[in-house]
Amino acid sequence: MTFTEKIFNRFGYKKEPKKKAVIKPWSDFPDDERTLNPLLSESPPVWNSEDYLKECKGWVYACVAAIADEISTIKLHLYKRKEKGVEEVFDSSLLDLLYRVNDYTTKADHWYLTQNYLELVGEAPWLLDRSGENKEPVAIYLLRPDKLTIKFDKEKIIGKYIYDVGGGKKEEFEPEDLILIKYPNPLRPFRGLGTLEAAAQTVNLDRYAEKWNVNFFYNSARPDGILTTDNKLTSDQRKTLSKMWNKQFRGIGKNAKLAILESGLTYKQMQLSQKDMDFLEQQKFSMSKILSIFRVPKSVIAITEDVNLANAETAAYAFARWTIKPKMTKIVEQLNEFLVPMFGDDLFLDFEDPVPENVEMKIKKYKEALGPSGWMSVNEVRDIEGLKPIEGGDSIYRPVANMPVGEVQKQMIVSRKAINEIKKEKEKNKYREQRLSINARNTRKRGVEKLEDGIKKIIQTHLNKNKHAIKKAKNIKGNK
Repeated sequence: MTFTEKIFNRFGYKKEPKKKAVIKPWSDFPDDERTLNPLLSESPPVWNSEDYLKECKGWVYACVAAIADEISTIKLHLYKRKEKGVEEVFDSSLLDLLYRVNDYTTKADHWYLTQNYLELVGEAPWLLDRSGENKEPVAIYLLRPDKLTIKFDKEKIIGKYIYDVGGGKKEEFEPEDLILIKYPNPLRPFRGLGTLEAAAQTVNLDRYAEKWNVNFFYNSARPDGILTTDNKLTSDQRKTLSKMWNKQFRGIGKNAKLAILESGLTYKQMQLSQKDMDFLEQQKFSMSKILSIFRVPKSVIAITEDVNLANAETAAYAFARWTIKPKMTKIVEQLNEFLVPMFGDDLFLDFEDPVPENVEMKIKKYKEALGPSGWMSVNEVRDIEGLKPIEGGDSIYRPVANMPVGEVQKQMIVSRKAINEIKKEKEKNKYREQRLSINARNTRKRGVEKLEDGIKKIIQTHLNKNKHAIKKAKNIKGNK
């Protein structure tokens, strides 16, 4: 007998025989009791599909809602293949179906819940109402993935889809009447794998921390009062003390607990405090890990800590580029494979790119493309931007330093010839200018000389006339 057993026997306690631990199935516990007992060396049981759907809360809900909100607003476009290229189709029963899936559900709600199922469970079953002409679908109904099972067949592989409608009733659907949109599961190729499954342990850790905090606020995770005595109490005495304490001191919340220690036993607290366990840092770590698994930046779910305009815009771009676009691509490709052929073999779906345009990156790209080592012409850039071509915009200019050696030598010879021609032309032009200048001066000189001679002649003629008139006047006067 151990020393501890002797002490317990002395004070009237008997050690209870060891009981074999019985591990109940996870589904046997109520939702509020599905917590991990750290004293048992057990791992949390594997969740089933319904458990994943119920875990859409807290950070998981924030991430799933952020993704589903974006997916539900993306616009779909239908195209038809032609001999030369494709053309967009605006009037089609397929588009009508996708934008009004049934009489009870809007497009936004249908796609929002579809994405919820994909993130939580990895599957979104679309049941088709194929009562139209040539079995064309006229309505789509979204089923709960946790109630769907597959009946396999040796020849067709998937023989039937079995759906639990409740009340012990099950419905069977043909494979062509149901489209199981899913995220690929490497272990179960005919079923899906949800994002939450990858984050299950982290979500568990976060949930256990919150539950511990709730219990702490209920009763501080320890007794609120201790009554000690050196005497041995009877069972009736202990019950009376507890009853009196609860009646007078338990309080409205009924959360003040009492511990009774007798026969000299003492109490020593061994419970770690909230500060010791550093819950704040643990929950921050869990939050960051959950966001990383779902690929959702902090700013997208309205966490503004350490967020400014620049990194918020970068986060929005990254969220659209590496989260929303790949997820939407998976969905559309599955629809093109299994739904669109019911409306025609020459049709296919596409969607508007959710990635916002990065103007700075585009400018940088064009600058490099048009630069010294570029690969685009001005008109090519203008065509991308929807602008008309300009004259001379089809050439790509390169510096001589970027040309091959032989081309450089040829270019240098051509350049020297061109320089010599220019020099000769300049010398000719200079000689012409000089000759023109000399001729102009001579012309001006001859003109001046002619003008001066003309003036002199006019003056001389005038003087001769005056002399003749004076002489005639003298002769007349002498005769008188």
